[in-house]
Amino acid sequence: MKLKRYERVVVRGGRDTIPPSHDPQQKVVFTSRSGFTLDLRYIAESTAEAASTPVVQLGTLDLTSKGHKGLAAYASLQLSEGQAVTFILRTPPETPHAVDHKLQEGKSELERKLFGPLGVKARTLDDPLTKKLLHNLLSSTYTGSWKEAVHRSALALKLLIFEPTGAVVASPTFSLPEFIGGARNWDYRASWIRDSSFTLYALIRLGFTQEANAYMEFIFERLRNKNPDGSLQIMYTIHGGKDLEETKLTHLDGHKGSQPVRIGNGAADHIQLDIYGKLMDCIYLGQKMCRRSLIY
Repeated sequence: MKLKRYERVVVRGGRDTIPPSHDPQQKVVFTSRSGFTLDLRYIAESTAEAASTPVVQLGTLDLTSKGHKGLAAYASLQLSEGQAVTFILRTPPETPHAVDHKLQEGKSELERKLFGPLGVKARTLDDPLTKKLLHNLLSSTYTGSWKEAVHRSALALKLLIFEPTGAVVASPTFSLPEFIGGARNWDYRASWIRDSSFTLYALIRLGFTQEANAYMEFIFERLRNKNPDGSLQIMYTIHGGKDLEETKLTHLDGHKGSQPVRIGNGAADHIQLDIYGKLMDCIYLGQKMCRRSLIY
């Protein structure tokens, strides 16, 4: 669902209804009249035995004087060595604490690989989404040096993939300037053929063939809907659309006040001939190391 540019957003505080064995988790909920909802929450933890859990104060702030159409959220905290706070902005699930039965079926195999044959658990089980990501990472065939670092990098690449279509975004960011205060604040939340090919090179080499197959299906669908002159665009939306009209959001500030904030990308109609070579390389690797039936 798309949030209209000038639609007022209501921000309110709240707590989850969660099992009594857990402390209530504070959150801020963003809602709009169109029904679009996001919630912002945090996880505070200590990564060292001598470190205490950090205290976080999450609240709302009135910034209407700066042109904002609703309240803003802020967090106040102080971190010391060994402390960490993770912030999560998400679309809340329709059913709180829903159980993924497919994940439950694979639970024993996952725990065996995570905790060893004795099933000794070093900490409490991760939530279903984290377990799903960890389970997918176990499909990696990489056995070389710095395995943990490679898998962390692979996870970052996998998080760039829009699973419903297989599209790979260049970066999940916009309004991050090349330098603070600079005007080069581009929206990279689109699927560039060249960038996606590089991402798939890495994932295929690590054994993530499912992701490669999904992207091949995505790009073959684009080939079935080429431009009138037979060319491809250099980028597409995550749904495969060609319309990436660039718009400036003058009522918003980017990172550390950098402006303008842009959504969409005006470079979508640029000509970059090197995308075809990169795409051919990607298709070749996909045919060689993934599903061979993917012939356009």
